Amino acid sequence: MEPTVRNAEDRSRYELLVDGATVGFADYRTDGDRVVLPHTVIDPSMRGRGLGDVLVGAVLDDVRAQGRTVVPTCWFVAEFIERTADYGDLLAGDTTSTDTPHPKHRRGERSRTAPARTRRGDRRWRRSSGVVGRAGDDDRRPRPGRTA
Repeated sequence: MEPTVRNAEDRSRYELLVDGATVGFADYRTDGDRVVLPHTVIDPSMRGRGLGDVLVGAVLDDVRAQGRTVVPTCWFVAEFIERTADYGDLLAGDTTSTDTPHPKHRRGERSRTAPARTRRGDRRWRRSSGVVGRAGDDDRRPRPGRTA
């Protein structure tokens, strides 16, 4: 099981192959001398084996060989560059891009439009965990204006 990475230029992505099957990819877009990396995917059945690091490392090696810089809009690529000091020099000086990451891809940030937890979702969690029922269901006291 030796993973290999190939540049599928017609699809604008790098593909990670294991035993001839595509198990991951990293989308990219060229913007002059910069390569924007907005998204990476590893097959869920293959996660936890370090294949994401293999893929991103090969992509960054190829970007370096081309003499380009990288704009990591994908959270995984950004974290990989932070963890691996060898690739810090590839970061583009101006990292503004027309591509902005999807709110769920910004690690540690929450979308301004997405609530932290809705009351309904909170009730569902409490009901499924067996802690309490819906608001008022576990309350055996009669409510004002109601008869028992």
